[in-house]
Amino acid sequence: MRRSASQLQAGIFLSYLNIAAQALVSLIYTPFMLRILGQGEYGLYELSYAFISYLNLLSFGFNSAYLRFYARLRAVEGEQAAASLNGMFLTVFACLAGLCAVLGAILTANAGSLLGAQLTGAELGRVRRLMALMVLNLCFTFLSSVLECFLTAHERYAFQRSLVVLYTLLQPCLSLPLLLLGLQSVSLAAAAALLSALRLVAEAVYCARRLHLPVSFHGMRFSLLREIAGFSFFIFLNMLVDQLGWAMDKFILGLKCGPEEVAVYAVACNVSTLYLMLSTSLSSVFAPRVNIMAALEQNSRLFDLFTRVGRLQCLVLGLFLSAFLLFGRPFLTLWAGPEYGGSYPTALLLMGASTVPLIQDIGAEILRAENRHRFRAVMLLICAAGNACLTVPLSARFGAQGAAFATLIAALVGNVGILNWYYRARLGFPMRRYWKSLASLLAPMLASLVLGASLAALFPVDGLVQLLAVGAIYAGIYAALVYAIGMNEDEKRLVHTLVRPFLKR
Repeated sequence: MRRSASQLQAGIFLSYLNIAAQALVSLIYTPFMLRILGQGEYGLYELSYAFISYLNLLSFGFNSAYLRFYARLRAVEGEQAAASLNGMFLTVFACLAGLCAVLGAILTANAGSLLGAQLTGAELGRVRRLMALMVLNLCFTFLSSVLECFLTAHERYAFQRSLVVLYTLLQPCLSLPLLLLGLQSVSLAAAAALLSALRLVAEAVYCARRLHLPVSFHGMRFSLLREIAGFSFFIFLNMLVDQLGWAMDKFILGLKCGPEEVAVYAVACNVSTLYLMLSTSLSSVFAPRVNIMAALEQNSRLFDLFTRVGRLQCLVLGLFLSAFLLFGRPFLTLWAGPEYGGSYPTALLLMGASTVPLIQDIGAEILRAENRHRFRAVMLLICAAGNACLTVPLSARFGAQGAAFATLIAALVGNVGILNWYYRARLGFPMRRYWKSLASLLAPMLASLVLGASLAALFPVDGLVQLLAVGAIYAGIYAALVYAIGMNEDEKRLVHTLVRPFLKR
């Protein structure tokens, strides 16, 4: 139990270390990358990625189903059944990687008919090279994802998240020299594919030597695939929703507005992705425990966890969102360049759309553990289809901001309205108590926002050093007010637990 707790703490710490590493990379490397590539070339890269990323759907959600079936088989039928399941998953994902390679080759060969309307001949050639490298990267990712499932099931977060941090730091170190050599956007895709291959090798060696992971290719119960597929189908629908939610926006923008507007939307997505990681990094480490609570039918404990994690996520996201609201426009001008001014309102709309889904992110884990994720998947798919229909006219008229506004409308209807009703009606969660608990955090957040606005008015930002200084002061104001007024005793104890080791050192 002590080892599990230490792994959990290490997972949370390394997750936020990775976010800090990504923020550092974004601050230092991304401005160089954007200026070397130019808006059009960066738009080509993002357009290619948005198109190829649909091949992610080939996993069909099987990797998300692994935790549930592995825990059940290991507990009920023993190690041999778990070893056979491991062998079956490795076989299935190897076949999926092969299918990804075949379909990716077909898509790459037909890139002209799919994306050629807005592209020149030279741009189309680069898109084909980008797509080929991205397909190779996805094949490595398919094989790696099943190994990551093994690591998560055994709660080996320290190794798993350390690899993620290393990946984040090494990617710019590899791609920047290639950029300077004139390889343009191809260097980004080549660096990502190489690092994915190295990550796959590292995970395979760790699983074999340190975990002594039991894998058996004898007695594999492929009849179990039918049950897994039934469970995974609705996870697959969630994956489809994610694709329709952001990749489709880029695809539509590319067809309606060209690569430059795709680049504006992509920069906003980069900011929104950091926002997303602040939340999911915390909730993801609780997935094994959610499955245990669900198996033991501990519904009251699930709601307590849902509320506790939601409050923590709200505290973290509140700092990021309010800081970006106050200082985001000068930050984007200094960071990406004045041509990306439209990314500021676009990023605010995207973050607004994802705020409630993120603070309730652990609810998706609870629904999967309870095998109640079907309703959520179907409902979000309908909302995503509505989002895509709205994106076409809004993006044609308002560009990236129109696409982001369509995403906001879909999120308000689905994640805020319908899904919160479902938590109350089907899981029996007292959602009024949940929102009342979160509302107690509003006073310190609003107070810090008012003080931050005064700070921004007194010290207008016109340089990176000044931006960092003012941002650090605002973060201190926010932390002090939230700690003094908003946090309960349990949250304060958690802060003490996390800070005490650093103070001792």
